[in-house]
Amino acid sequence: MSEFRFVYWLSPEGPFGIPEAGVTVVPGGQKQIVGDVYDSWTGRKVSHGAQTMARSPDDKVQLTFEVEGTTVRLDDNYLKIHPEAETAAEAERIVAAILRRFLAAFSFHQGQFFQARLVQATGEKGLLAEMMHLGKFTVFSLEGIRGAASAAAQWIPDLQKKRRLDMALEYFNRALYLRRSELEARLDLPFLWGASSLRGEAFLNYWKSITAVLGDPSKEGKRFQLFYKKLGIDRSLIRTDVKRLSGIRNDYDVAHSLGAAGGNAFSISDEDINLAERMAKLVMQSYYDLLKGQPDVD
Repeated sequence: MSEFRFVYWLSPEGPFGIPEAGVTVVPGGQKQIVGDVYDSWTGRKVSHGAQTMARSPDDKVQLTFEVEGTTVRLDDNYLKIHPEAETAAEAERIVAAILRRFLAAFSFHQGQFFQARLVQATGEKGLLAEMMHLGKFTVFSLEGIRGAASAAAQWIPDLQKKRRLDMALEYFNRALYLRRSELEARLDLPFLWGASSLRGEAFLNYWKSITAVLGDPSKEGKRFQLFYKKLGIDRSLIRTDVKRLSGIRNDYDVAHSLGAAGGNAFSISDEDINLAERMAKLVMQSYYDLLKGQPDVD
């Protein structure tokens, strides 16, 4: 067994008596708090009001407790969780369960929402590789941007006339937004229900973009079974990839009907959600190409 150390920054930090950007932090029990003075005519600040009064060193918030053998320390707004586990993945699961429940209970009792941002995660060999987030990078291709803009312009007339293509594109873009949100959640709230729920919703929207074109299996069974042929999609892909995605979609429904949440939430792998994105793009592009030759096709 190895010891791992996870450190989180809880926010908002003001309730801990810690300075908080854009907020005047003052201790409770103040009889009067005077705000900044603004000129009613110009709207500009002309005098200071109350200033932040951070807590004294003697009033530092400290609490240590254990959850099934795992030590947890609250050091002001730093939450430190030290699990023992065989692997980093096992340690992450332990931390996820503790962090999720602590934040929920802490927010409940404090009466306001708190969130956590990972500061660092270390093992016996130093920083965990999957936890090393050094910055956000964008690799650009101007040729790719120009091509995407040109293709988007060509799609607009068909989007205005073809409801199915317009719906499919709407679902696809919701999925892209949710995947971006999931990445941000994994960086700031790793391994929590929030990130896995966003991934599930992204998968669901990719699936909706597929069925907007192929047909909803529960309502348009015949179209779902046959329309792929008009699109020129290989039957083997329908029997393997689309069937796999349909099964995941059904399992997702079952998980929700059972009230899965938190650490028990339904999990969708990177491989599966990437497959959903690729298949959605294939179906939508094939449908667009079909419409260019057969504009009367539904």
